[in-house]
Amino acid sequence: MRTLQDSFTVTNEALFVSERSETAMRLYPAASYDVNLQLHAKQYFAGTIEERVPHSFAISNTRLLVRGISGITRVVEESTLRVDVQGNDRFLRWDGVSILPGETAIVSYTYKAPFVSPAFYELGPAKLTNNQADVAFEEPRTWQLASDAAGEVIMLWDPADGTIPAGWTCISCIA
Repeated sequence: MRTLQDSFTVTNEALFVSERSETAMRLYPAASYDVNLQLHAKQYFAGTIEERVPHSFAISNTRLLVRGISGITRVVEESTLRVDVQGNDRFLRWDGVSILPGETAIVSYTYKAPFVSPAFYELGPAKLTNNQADVAFEEPRTWQLASDAAGEVIMLWDPADGTIPAGWTCISCIA
């Protein structure tokens, strides 16, 4: 059993705002999941974007984009991705990133957690470190993931709505 006590602060003064979307919180360990992390800048930033993931996760499809004020998105080819392992953590670090005020950096990747259930994992907190090695922004909390395979399931559905779902076996169908 896990319990969580948390708090947050609301302000109009934030120089950077993070937003995670299309990102799971509850995992089925056999599946892969996408992460979409947006970092909205209200001031100029030049340096490194960092995301922490568990070392046991398989990571693929890493990408960094910057969406400008006009809505035009560019791939940040001048930045380089480093993957550093420290203990039980893996750090995805994009060096050489620059973001203008009003732009949004979009970090995306796909992960596959180990087939362990139940389990609890954390992503982040994402961090922006400027070229002088000062932390310009750090997410106030981690993104929490619960892994719980349901095991064998009996599912009922209306056959008028279609056929047996892909990957499922009908145990009551008459041959």
